[in-house]
Amino acid sequence: MSRVTFFLLVCIVVAIPTYVTAADEEGAAEEVVDNPKIQYLRLKPEIIANYGTNSGKPRLLNADVTLQIADEDTADKVAMFLIPIRHDLIMMFSNLNHDEANSGAQVEALRSKALETVQTSLGDWSSELQVADVIFTKFVTE
Repeated sequence: MSRVTFFLLVCIVVAIPTYVTAADEEGAAEEVVDNPKIQYLRLKPEIIANYGTNSGKPRLLNADVTLQIADEDTADKVAMFLIPIRHDLIMMFSNLNHDEANSGAQVEALRSKALETVQTSLGDWSSELQVADVIFTKFVTE
């Protein structure tokens, strides 16, 4: 076997798996495009609210809130309502008592309450818009 023939044979053996891998990756990329992607919308700036004013000395709550949304189209529509959503969340946080944000379990319950508040706020504007979850990326009380 000549060197040229051997070289061509090696090139073919190396090229075929590379071609198959590239074809598989293109198919995988098409599958990802067909699936809706989860989107995250961060409410900017962070929410700062006084709470507990009805039960003594007021306390301060500082939270970064992010909304998890099922797809990009819905995220674009929800983004138009971030100001009323932010307002409703500030009002909800401001109405808390001293003991409603002290432990991890209470913060988790508060997160669920925030999701309900966001859903209600969106429901006032459009019944088709839904937020999958509310995530606190920062939650500090003083």
